[in-house]
Amino acid sequence: MVGMSIIPIRIRAYDTYLISKLNIIDNYFHLEICYETKR
Repeated sequence: MVGMSIIPIRIRAYDTYLISKLNIIDNYFHLEICYETKR
């Protein structure tokens, strides 16, 4: 039972990690687009 409760927490932590990475990539591309349109 203890192992079962740990697994969802690890999955959730990994999901938030992936989402934060995606947000960083998204922000980077947004900055790139803004830079291109300003020129």
